[in-house]
Amino acid sequence: MPKLTHLTIFNSKAGSYTRREAQEIKQILNQHPEKLDGIIFNSPDLSKLEQFLMEHKDYHPEILGVGGGDGTISRTLTAVKEVWGYLPEYLAFYALGTVNNASANFGLADITDKLWRKLHRKTSPLGLADYIHDCIYSSQEINTEEVPLLDVNGQKGLNLGFGAVPKLIWTYYGQTMKRYYQLEEELDRASPNNYPWLIEKVWKEKAEDPSFIEVFPFGNGDLFKKSGAASGVYTGVVSALAAVFPFLERGKFYAETFPGKIYLDGKEFLNSKKVNAIYVSAYEKFNLGFRQLSFAATPEAKTRKGKVQVVLSTASLFNIVNQIPTLMEGEHLKGCHYQHAQEMRLEADEPIICQLDAEIMAFDKEVTVKYDQLLRVIVPR
Repeated sequence: MPKLTHLTIFNSKAGSYTRREAQEIKQILNQHPEKLDGIIFNSPDLSKLEQFLMEHKDYHPEILGVGGGDGTISRTLTAVKEVWGYLPEYLAFYALGTVNNASANFGLADITDKLWRKLHRKTSPLGLADYIHDCIYSSQEINTEEVPLLDVNGQKGLNLGFGAVPKLIWTYYGQTMKRYYQLEEELDRASPNNYPWLIEKVWKEKAEDPSFIEVFPFGNGDLFKKSGAASGVYTGVVSALAAVFPFLERGKFYAETFPGKIYLDGKEFLNSKKVNAIYVSAYEKFNLGFRQLSFAATPEAKTRKGKVQVVLSTASLFNIVNQIPTLMEGEHLKGCHYQHAQEMRLEADEPIICQLDAEIMAFDKEVTVKYDQLLRVIVPR
């Protein structure tokens, strides 16, 4: 096997990032530079990533590594493709974020990683680095899995949702309904250029009524809280209560329908006015902090090349909760429309809020989601 090069990007503000682990990954990857060598970009501010990529436009690594969570993967893939015009042949996802759904789907993350990190034992990211090094050093074939990349108004990502989906993510991060409605009102008055700044402002404002996640004492080390498990438990509890009591404010919050039209490959979805959740994903499962408790919301996500799987829900939250065993088994839910499409377009008379790889975003009245390209993610055998 000829010598390979890598560019590995770490987000040092990611939820599970540690300087020690990042340094260990660097040492593993670069211990035999005659076989594998590369550059490590480590920054707390990924806004500097574009400048770094511009300065290294002539660098053409075969492996792009990303150290962080789902949001870091999305921002990195967007920046690399925008500046370089292409993505390297191999992708390595080092699960160092708060939300690691993408990595978990490939067996590259586990809830025990937080504990192993504290005990200085081998974590999933270190295991991935070892695998890459060992394959290249011994001239073995690198095992990969293919996954479609989504393009969302130019932003790249792997997991996308509208309607109830970003509201669940909002809840997962301990934010309140009051602040979500505040965000909707302020977006409606703002210029689209100010949407990112406005979302960050509302996100960081101190809540008058802090959520369970903020006030509950999780004990020494905050392991339960930082792992995402606390947020998963909280989200599950409030969602179940909303399902059982749909007439309460929380139930109405999740039940609100999409305020516009939905087009799949140019054809309008006739029940657009009844849709309360829209979900698109490049992989099959998502979890709420527990990889062992995963839900196959898009069970055929990777089965149609050149297309992505779209799920449109008109079911009540109560009906969804009642079908959780079906969801875990990867079967289609009643009250949901499943379709593979090259493109989905949403139109509304107001800003459209979404979650893209667990990050809240907003677009001005129209969103186009389309298949971008196939990615090859490194997955140890």
